[in-house]
Amino acid sequence: MDLTHQILTPEALALLMELHKEFAFDRERILLNRQIFQEKVDEGKLPDFLSETKHIREGDWKIVEPPKELEKRRVEITGPAGKINMVINALNSGADIYMADAEDSESPTWKNIIQGQANLREVVRAKPGEVLYRNPDGKEYKLDEKTAVLMFRPRGWHLLEKHVEIGGRHVAATIFDLAMYVYHNAEALLDQDKYLHIYFPKMQSYREAHLVHHLLSMIEDLCSLPRNTVKVSGILIETLPAAFQMEEILFELQSRS
Repeated sequence: MDLTHQILTPEALALLMELHKEFAFDRERILLNRQIFQEKVDEGKLPDFLSETKHIREGDWKIVEPPKELEKRRVEITGPAGKINMVINALNSGADIYMADAEDSESPTWKNIIQGQANLREVVRAKPGEVLYRNPDGKEYKLDEKTAVLMFRPRGWHLLEKHVEIGGRHVAATIFDLAMYVYHNAEALLDQDKYLHIYFPKMQSYREAHLVHHLLSMIEDLCSLPRNTVKVSGILIETLPAAFQMEEILFELQSRS
């Protein structure tokens, strides 16, 4: 069986289909809202704090305490997951966190995306000292006893996975990446008393955070996982709208963040 069929199992595809049916329209609305905001900026309107969420900014609330494995979070590194020797080196690097990236540092070819999912599935299940890869020159790659905490970064909402169509429409790359990662790794990580940590790129508003929370909730329900098994442990703020909505974003994700 080739890697594509190992990742795109009938069960994983059934999960993807349900998520696509539920969230494809919401994704398009998110992208439309981004476009409308940009048009207003082009006309001279500056971003500002939102009046409708003033109660959140002034409210008495806080996010959950970080899981034990994230209490020490001083050094984080990132890199693509498409080469298993690079993944192993990153986990063995001595960093506190390794973010396996399907976005900026990965060329999102179909081969790389599928290989990356297969590599992460393999290292999640690997035992320390087990040889996972051997170079042609004989060099062996295996996990150390202590490794960095694994975090996964899916592709952003603006991208489609053009190799997968459901009902004649391409699947959102975000939904594809999250569905495959959670489906293939949740059980193994839970068996190790670990969470699934997600680093979410290019989030631009609290409404997008709201969508992410409900997407992850549905994945948990369809995979029979306890609520908040999937943690949003990283949010990349790289746009002005998000800079003015950081508290609201955390509020939407407070049980996960």
